[in-house]
Amino acid sequence: MEDLRRQKSQTDAEFSALMARLDSTEKENAFLRYEFHMLEKELEIRSEEMEYNRQSAEESHKKHLESVMRITELEQECQRLHLLVRKRLPGPALVNMKHEVKMMGRDPTEMRREAES
Repeated sequence: MEDLRRQKSQTDAEFSALMARLDSTEKENAFLRYEFHMLEKELEIRSEEMEYNRQSAEESHKKHLESVMRITELEQECQRLHLLVRKRLPGPALVNMKHEVKMMGRDPTEMRREAES
């Protein structure tokens, strides 16, 4: 009978130890699930940021290419107009036109200063 009590006592102690270990393992499991969930959310946010940055970079590149194309078109138009002006205007008229264009680009106060000096 004493032997049975000892075995029951030992079994109860082992059961208590196993229950404590189970409780500890469940808590650790819950913590690890929470940590996994947080890392998953962080990864999702970083992926969204990367996608947004990629789209932004693509849009910037597209606008840059459009600007380069527009600059090229304007430079070609400018060259075409220069050639037209050279072909159509005689020497003195060309000089006068260049002077007028130069004056149009200046500040009015700057022109007055030049006239006064």
